[in-house]
Amino acid sequence: MLGVNQTDLRCLEILLAQRTALPSQLGEQLGLTSGSITTMLDRLEQQGYLTRTPDPTDRRKVIVQPTPKATQKV
Repeated sequence: MLGVNQTDLRCLEILLAQRTALPSQLGEQLGLTSGSITTMLDRLEQQGYLTRTPDPTDRRKVIVQPTPKATQKV
């Protein structure tokens, strides 16, 4: 249905519950390295399930948010 693996689905569940997260926070919650998180986020963003936007207060950070598509399908 969603075309994602278990870890990707868990990431989407976390995002839907929290509404926003930093990649480092997702890594901690999922037990993944920063490289694995980046790959996962790239994959989910390409599928239209999340967006990454610069943090308005710290340009070094990125805020991850679920899209309406993710909300509807999950």
